Amino acid sequence: MAIELSTTNSHLEIAHSLALVSRAAYFDQPDEKLPEVGELFPHRISFRQGRNSCSVIWNDEHVAVSFRGTDEDKDWAMALSYRQIDWHGGKVHAGFARSVDGMWPRLMAALFDSDFTNKTLWFTGHSMGGALSMLAAWKLDLEGISAQALYTFGSPKVVNQMAADLFAIPHYRFVNNEDGVPNLSWPTFFDDYVHHGTYQFILPSGEIAEQRHSNHLARKIDRASTIGEGIIDGGILHDHLLVNYIKKLANLSLAKKETA
Repeated sequence: MAIELSTTNSHLEIAHSLALVSRAAYFDQPDEKLPEVGELFPHRISFRQGRNSCSVIWNDEHVAVSFRGTDEDKDWAMALSYRQIDWHGGKVHAGFARSVDGMWPRLMAALFDSDFTNKTLWFTGHSMGGALSMLAAWKLDLEGISAQALYTFGSPKVVNQMAADLFAIPHYRFVNNEDGVPNLSWPTFFDDYVHHGTYQFILPSGEIAEQRHSNHLARKIDRASTIGEGIIDGGILHDHLLVNYIKKLANLSLAKKETA
């Protein structure tokens, strides 16, 4: 399915495109794995800082920044620095904040190479990459440059309520039905972790709907409504995989186009 990215696209078309951009951040040679991303964004700068990886990709009109998500178990060693620290007026996850600060000089150099101040800027990321993208978008906003929007997929909690109130960039937070990472509770008695953004809950059926029940109960209800239609794939690990976000968003964005 060919992709495009424009402020005139539907919300779901943008989500699908940026989910593919997020997936491209996992590969050293993304154009071979995801040629549609390479066709949309012919220019790319990727860099690593320790365990973390970031990609800045662009064309004549748009720039997209994506951080790689959780790729190996050792990535969570950084995430386990879970206590909150003061950061630009709020409190945020210490491990994620330090990673963004460490990558900041190289990120800014890549952004200036992309001529980002004259283009529409997007941030995106999956899992831990969503957490890093949120903090990077916020830090850039504090320097006077606001992104068009942030799209995250299966991202854990990153900030306290004060920081969430200060984050002014539009943020669309997609959560697949049984994905356990967004509900991860950092083991601390003293910190206040909350989510930020417009919650986009994806049912196993692929529809986006308001979550009126716990993840477990929502899944049972969805199963009951699809008796006779075969086994519905799912589970915590299955639903956290970015490829399964992409499949559902592809179907949703295609349906949106057909009814437009």
